[in-house]
Amino acid sequence: MAIVAREPSPASVAVARSWPHISHRTAPSRFMWLQAGQFISVRPLDETKRTLRSTYVPTARREDNATGEVLTSRRGGTKLGPTQQRGSPMNDLTGTRIRQWTASSRVECVEIRPEEALSFVPGHVVTLAAGSAKPGYFAIGSAPSEGPNLRFYLRPGGEAADSVLAAKDGDAVRIAGPIAHGFPLEPVVGKDLVFVGVGTGVAPLRSALVEALTTRERYGRLVMVMGAASPAALCCAEEFDSWRAAGVELALTVDEADASWAGSTGFVQELLAELDLDPGTTVAHVAGVRAMEEAVRAQFAELGFAPESVRANY
Repeated sequence: MAIVAREPSPASVAVARSWPHISHRTAPSRFMWLQAGQFISVRPLDETKRTLRSTYVPTARREDNATGEVLTSRRGGTKLGPTQQRGSPMNDLTGTRIRQWTASSRVECVEIRPEEALSFVPGHVVTLAAGSAKPGYFAIGSAPSEGPNLRFYLRPGGEAADSVLAAKDGDAVRIAGPIAHGFPLEPVVGKDLVFVGVGTGVAPLRSALVEALTTRERYGRLVMVMGAASPAALCCAEEFDSWRAAGVELALTVDEADASWAGSTGFVQELLAELDLDPGTTVAHVAGVRAMEEAVRAQFAELGFAPESVRANY
């Protein structure tokens, strides 16, 4: 990777002096996939670790073909994190854990108040961690219109999620972001909106749906398609009635039904053909595990949707 210094600042001089001494095997410590015209901020060598410290600030990112996906190297390290939304500042904040409640049989919901109001669009991602834990990426589950407190849907089992869940109300939580494309709603005013997700992928979809409901008259149909392992594992179930009352169409499916379930079973993509969606007026928003997203995109393609009409938040 070549770095061009715009001006010979002390930082750029220190980086230039350090660069020849860094092994190609260890520098940079995180691999970054950049496009022409993107920028990174680079700080001097960390003498204790012999690595460059850098911050990804893509102020000239192309809107198309920017994946922002999390890739894993053969050694198990993170190679690429989500790309930052163009034009949005990268914030390093401290938040206060406000409360926690059970969102489903598999997911806990945590509310955090940042020390400063965070400007974001639905679907944006931040990193979170408490204590000495390594930060992890989490989509904001609350809508910008819901106020300064941020809502996150966390599944126990990861270092970052567990650190936040183990913290007590009033404890500090580290926040950095926002990053990712998000689901900006201005470009889809006047369209029918369908949201398709499973598991904690529901978080960015809820953010977009709730935000759309604040100006309901600006959109056509609002459809939430959600899947889970079981009825008890469906996130946001406590909001289903209010969403329906606001005109949201809910299409729910589970892998394994119990005696209380009278709905569909199977994959979320299997519900799409039943919704009578118009590819010419509908924009889809998809979030979940990779295999699910690919299957949903393939199903939308079969239904006549153009690739650009199926949005991801990263």
